[in-house]
Amino acid sequence: MLTSLSMILAPILLLGLIHDVHAAGCCSMDYKECDVWWCGSTKSSCENCGDDAFVFLENGAITDNTCLKRWSGCKNDPNACCDGLVCTELSRYYSQCLPGEAEEEEPATSPPSLRPTKKPTDEPTKAPINLPPPQESDDDSMCGCA
Repeated sequence: MLTSLSMILAPILLLGLIHDVHAAGCCSMDYKECDVWWCGSTKSSCENCGDDAFVFLENGAITDNTCLKRWSGCKNDPNACCDGLVCTELSRYYSQCLPGEAEEEEPATSPPSLRPTKKPTDEPTKAPINLPPPQESDDDSMCGCA
């Protein structure tokens, strides 16, 4: 019985050791912790394990509080998500760190044109036409009063 128990415990202990060794990088689902140990310990095995559900952390787990992990609320701190995550507004009241790329904001107004404007035109060269003054007439048909 002791032999069969050791045969069961040995793989479990080995998996536990593999899970705790992350110095050279690890596979992560939350972009912060080494939480996908079953996918293997290499970048290739991680990236081929669950489509784009997992990411390989080159330097291992992020142990300080410098960023918010995947699915964390980020409404009050939209720039705090870990690398590879973007604070995504899910409703007016709640935003969450989700995989994606930050969108670059376009300037509110377009930059000024550097092209020169056309030179102003010269003064008109033709003299104005002098019209004769209006003549008075007793004929009401000309004014449209009839």
